[in-house]
Amino acid sequence: MIFKPSSPAFLSVGLRPFYFLGVCFAILMITMWTSGFLGVRGMLDFYWHAHEMLYGFVPAIMTGFLLTAMSNWTGYVTARKGRLLGLVLVWLMARIALYIPTLGLKCSLGLSLLFYVLVILCLLHAVIKSRIWAHLLPIVVFALYAGSHFAYVFCLLNRRSLIAQDYMLATLCLVVGMISVISMRVLPFFIARRFNLRQVLIPKLSNILGICLPLLLALGMVFSKYPVVLPLTAVLSIIFSFNLSYILFKQYTSKIWTEPMLWVLYGALIFAMIGTPVLVLGRLWQFDLPFKVYDMGVHLITLGGIAAMTLGMMTRSTLGHTGRSLQAPKLMPWAFRLVFLAALLRAMYPLTLDYFWGHMWWHMSATCFILAFCFFLYHFALVFFKKSL
Repeated sequence: MIFKPSSPAFLSVGLRPFYFLGVCFAILMITMWTSGFLGVRGMLDFYWHAHEMLYGFVPAIMTGFLLTAMSNWTGYVTARKGRLLGLVLVWLMARIALYIPTLGLKCSLGLSLLFYVLVILCLLHAVIKSRIWAHLLPIVVFALYAGSHFAYVFCLLNRRSLIAQDYMLATLCLVVGMISVISMRVLPFFIARRFNLRQVLIPKLSNILGICLPLLLALGMVFSKYPVVLPLTAVLSIIFSFNLSYILFKQYTSKIWTEPMLWVLYGALIFAMIGTPVLVLGRLWQFDLPFKVYDMGVHLITLGGIAAMTLGMMTRSTLGHTGRSLQAPKLMPWAFRLVFLAALLRAMYPLTLDYFWGHMWWHMSATCFILAFCFFLYHFALVFFKKSL
């Protein structure tokens, strides 16, 4: 069936339910985290927080984006109506199952894996129908993401929390890879189209490095227990950062700062560029420094990179797929600023030696994050339930 973007129903395209539920879920989880919720059996404290954001929130947004984008790229429906409702219900059940006493973690993992498989089948259906095999790349990355989710929970079930932490960091590197692809493929197009400029062509070597280096960084995190691996991974992270800085420099124009829908993406890439080597070097020197440098890197990437990129891309794709003008609604520039502020406050938290001020920064960061995503809901919650213009 050929894809028709004008379908008005809430379940017509993947971004509508998954963006809406994903954002609500993120707000709820951060609220629970800062209110003192200590996790579930088998996944306490930090590990629960990381799981819910990385393997609950992020896959929801990825799914909404990929289901919608793949339909546009191939011209064939990925999931809508009953099929899309099924995916939403499986994702919701996976989130709820985690809080079942005793077997919650295993049930949630099983449902999450089922969710990943169903999403991959929906995406593959469109690719096979269209025979545009280049679109297999995001499906492969999504499958690797599912694998890292399984490995993370499997390690926690077997009480190997340090190894689970490495898989979590590997997952972050995979997301950084997706962000890198946006810097090479999507952002140059957005800039050229907005300002009527000639689209910047990214050199082939930079393209290859932008795709391959994050995958190597992820492998480096997984095998970090071997002595040579982490130093080599640190070198690769610096090369990745320089490559991304070159890509950003090549497409830079001062006009970017006049358009919120562009500077939020550009800013997110800058945070990812800085956060990646900070993360890897911090992991390398984890036991040699008086504070957790890798924790700074984690939140530079997750808040400044992933959350900001998510807000920017969700805003743009929601406006575009509902037939609205690609102009940021009045509160969204403030939402973008708030999420960057949240990243800076949370990244500086490990440097704070005073308990009171440290937790003050922590709560301020969480408040900025919650407000930013509440602003998104304020503008778009009802839009997801309305007809396209």
